[in-house]
Amino acid sequence: MNASWGAAGAVLALLAASLIWGSTFALVKSALADAEAVAFLAWRFAAAVGTLALAAPFALARELRGASPKEWAMGGATGFFLYGGFFFQTEGLRFTSAANSAFITGLCVILVPFILWAGGGRLARVHVLGAGVAVLGLFLLSGADLSASGWGDALTFACAVLFACHIVCLGAFGRRMRTFGLFALQLIAASALAALAARTLGGSIRWSGAVLLALGITGALATTLAFLLQTWAQRRLEPAQAALWLLTEPIFALGFGALLLGERPGVPAMLGAGVILAGLFISVAGGPLDLAEENRAQA
Repeated sequence: MNASWGAAGAVLALLAASLIWGSTFALVKSALADAEAVAFLAWRFAAAVGTLALAAPFALARELRGASPKEWAMGGATGFFLYGGFFFQTEGLRFTSAANSAFITGLCVILVPFILWAGGGRLARVHVLGAGVAVLGLFLLSGADLSASGWGDALTFACAVLFACHIVCLGAFGRRMRTFGLFALQLIAASALAALAARTLGGSIRWSGAVLLALGITGALATTLAFLLQTWAQRRLEPAQAALWLLTEPIFALGFGALLLGERPGVPAMLGAGVILAGLFISVAGGPLDLAEENRAQA
């Protein structure tokens, strides 16, 4: 496949994943009225693994039988960072506002280049600039108020670090494992951690229609399909730029909030969405966009 077409397909996959995540915000918000977050996460990941087992049982069994200890370690580490991000985001939401949570979680975008740099990678200034502009846009869009940051914001910052590590892991391990294998192993690891957390911390759930609908959609689409798309895409994109494309999720959430919940975004939110897009264009203009192209240039 031509490199430019591969990069374009990866961007479309990340945009599709972000669209799915953004569209489920209203569903999850409704479901959490009947379920505690830790319990909901456990059932969400269980539903995702169940969906995967039903949709591709032979491929899943083949990957589980054929995975080497090293591949299990890579999938387990990726799954650890994935669930850890969700866990700290959930715990942080108990002590901070939704706006602060959205903004601080989005800081993973600007953390990714520095994590790569700390690991010996090249720190491209244009990517850092693009990430900084996008984070400014996210601040405007979310309406966060950091004047009295506390424990909840600290927990959410831990979530941002873990999500950044998850993005870096997908970029690094995705070149050393088959897409489906890495996806399946990380999903199983995250599901096991979610079940352990729910059993340890407890959490009630009332099986309402809203909960069942949210679990069905988030399990099958927002977890199984969306994370499969992200895993596939990050084999082909440089991690710092992949992180920026994922920042389109709050833009989609803004649109679906207006469509489904009647929430009308104000001028700062609309301006923030535009600034996020400006950050994306800055980063893309600084290229390379395609990971394979970058590897060839360094060879």
